[in-house]
Amino acid sequence: TSTGRPQNNPNTSYIRRNSSFRTSLSVDAGLTYQKQIDDHGLTFTFFATSEKYKNEAFAAEKLGATNPDGFVFDLATGTESVTSGFDYTDTRIGTIGRVQYNYKGRYLLSSSIRRDGSSKFRSDNQWGTFPSISGAWNISDEPFWQSLKRTVNNFRFRVSNGSVGNDRIRSYSFSPGIVQDINYVGFDGANESLNLGSSQVNFANELLKWETTTTSNVGIDLGFFKNKLTIAAEYYYADKKNMLFPVFLPLSAGGPDNASVTLNVGNMINKGAELTIGYRGRTGKVNWRMNGTFSTNENEITKIDGDTDFLFTNDFGLVGRAPDQSRVTALAVGHEAGAFYLWTTNGIIDTEEKLANYQLLDSNAQMGDVMFNDNNPDGVLDDNDRVYSGSGLPKFEIGYTLNANWKSFDFSMNWYAA
Repeated sequence: TSTGRPQNNPNTSYIRRNSSFRTSLSVDAGLTYQKQIDDHGLTFTFFATSEKYKNEAFAAEKLGATNPDGFVFDLATGTESVTSGFDYTDTRIGTIGRVQYNYKGRYLLSSSIRRDGSSKFRSDNQWGTFPSISGAWNISDEPFWQSLKRTVNNFRFRVSNGSVGNDRIRSYSFSPGIVQDINYVGFDGANESLNLGSSQVNFANELLKWETTTTSNVGIDLGFFKNKLTIAAEYYYADKKNMLFPVFLPLSAGGPDNASVTLNVGNMINKGAELTIGYRGRTGKVNWRMNGTFSTNENEITKIDGDTDFLFTNDFGLVGRAPDQSRVTALAVGHEAGAFYLWTTNGIIDTEEKLANYQLLDSNAQMGDVMFNDNNPDGVLDDNDRVYSGSGLPKFEIGYTLNANWKSFDFSMNWYAA
């Protein structure tokens, strides 16, 4: 794409061209073998996948574009420059082997193990292993259930436990970038000179490794009156370990404003229940189906690595010019991810007495300022004075959908509440 901003001043007018080229390649292959021995069924499956994503980008600019009709570089007469974009190549390789067993379609067992590799981690941390197992019992296929099958035609009990990996981080987060053409002043003992140099301009963490989530489920599925009414209920517990998360760094670390580094920050759990009820029917020539859902989720940070139990998230604050002071969400042990941590206030400075007292905490305070509470109290107003103030996580969620059709017409609606 090309952009331009012709002006009378050649030092502020320019022609710029941005270019970006992205490619992706994915290869999948699999084998399946099935064997039936009397009432016993076995299925062996193996799949492998390979993915590669590549991005190349650059931007070129030339100053002195005083011709309002010109959008090519030759029509600009000033200084030209070319900069690279964020070029990267990401590769992933995944393999999975699965064994499935069933007896008369009544007892079902499945076990798998997958091995994934990602170029987003250093070579000694690139591979992760993620096993899983699940089982189900079709109770409605048992002989003792036959007398109830006209009413409850389907009854299944199921359990599962399995883990998956996550590598969704910025490319090369494990390797610091070096930028050329960083000028510096040298001194040979007699004279100063301007020399070309290189510098590290971002932070990296070579210890990064896979984030792993292990989820356990137990549930039942019910079907009544030939599945006219269906009910599914489930309880889940998800344990997330080595969470990948960007963490802001203070200016004292040597980076610019909002400098961050990606870390395996700690562990988190999610647990809750889900209930789904569906009903289908026919009124005249109108066929319709409705579904209702109800779910709960409890979220808690159980561990933060390092010497702290509190980290701000990567929100950029409510006030753009004061991101450090106006960030409000954090990761804190014992609370939800993204919990609100706020300063509490104690009114407005509207008397000389209040001003004098508050200036003991903030020497720059003035009449009319908000008074913040020193909640520790240590005589200093800082992030340690923030207090937990809830979160945006709902206690429950409710959903409702209705679909109906008549001849060539259909109607649907969705409702959601929390």
